[in-house]
Amino acid sequence: MFTWMNKTGSKLSKLDCFLISNNTLHAHSNLQVTVRDRLWSDHNPILLHCKKNDFGPIPFKIFHSWFDRTDFDDVVKEGWKSLSATNVGSTTALHEKVKGLKAPLKLWFSRTKVSEFSRKNSILASLKSLGDKIDAGLATDEEKKIRVNTWHELDNLEKLESMDLF
Repeated sequence: MFTWMNKTGSKLSKLDCFLISNNTLHAHSNLQVTVRDRLWSDHNPILLHCKKNDFGPIPFKIFHSWFDRTDFDDVVKEGWKSLSATNVGSTTALHEKVKGLKAPLKLWFSRTKVSEFSRKNSILASLKSLGDKIDAGLATDEEKKIRVNTWHELDNLEKLESMDLF
């Protein structure tokens, strides 16, 4: 595969050499070269990388948004305590203990999602009624402040939701 092409496509070059030391070659015997697609440039990106190792299935998925939720730490602590209490004196491998956290975290996350979904719906209904009051000119200053705080709460919920999607 040619790795460089001029704009008209009349001249082609193939860049396929890497300069690496013997130490690098011995330390990483599973090096591979991959030529990526040429999209916006006149060059194809060439990657020198190590072949990925398969360590088997991951114990469970963890989302970055979980760390921003207030009760995540408590769920992990309680789950870890229950695992430690049942395995007193045993030498259970760490990955088995982490795997044991999967069920409590799964249950917690499903409950959290249901709770956040219902909270988001109530916030949207509240914002609609406050918006209607403001449009009619019947809203007090306190209700306008409540509306701003409600928008902030909705933003926080949507931030967590977008972090989960990411």
